[in-house]
Amino acid sequence: MGPGAKQQQQQQQPLRVPLYICPHQCATGSTSSSSSSGSGDSQQHGQHPQHQQQQQGAGDWAAGFDVHPELGYLQVPVTAAAWQVYGWVQDAAPQALAALQQRQQQDAEVAGLITATRTRLRLRRLQQDPLVTLQQFRSACLRLQAHSGELLQHLEGMSLRVGLVNRVAPGGAWVDIAWDFEL
Repeated sequence: MGPGAKQQQQQQQPLRVPLYICPHQCATGSTSSSSSSGSGDSQQHGQHPQHQQQQQGAGDWAAGFDVHPELGYLQVPVTAAAWQVYGWVQDAAPQALAALQQRQQQDAEVAGLITATRTRLRLRRLQQDPLVTLQQFRSACLRLQAHSGELLQHLEGMSLRVGLVNRVAPGGAWVDIAWDFEL
């Protein structure tokens, strides 16, 4: 198999949406789960007719079902029956897939920003602090690139992390700069 065929095969593989099973009855439900709990239409959810009565009599069986909007994973309670999970996953999968694709697009954008900034400033490493949002990180990287002429002589070869405050990390492995730094 040539390199072109391997790339084409990788592009055709479907995205997989992660499923998180809560070890207890989850406290949160989502707005997306309310659509699957209302009608009780057994054909729409792929349920057997005998489960339709269970669904209607169980009250809000969708409590604990959720789609994480930022990470794109599906969350189901461990106490859910298989027919509930299958029906809900069928309804919620498009929303989770859209969130997952958006997350992957953001990850690609961050990787591009890191590469461009590292190259321009000749940094050893560049990292985003988990507390810094994508917009804040983007702003800091674009500002670093804009001032690369003045910063290059000071930052070349360093490990830099965009964070909330200016500091040198314990052990001196990283230099943290505030995302809203000014020159």
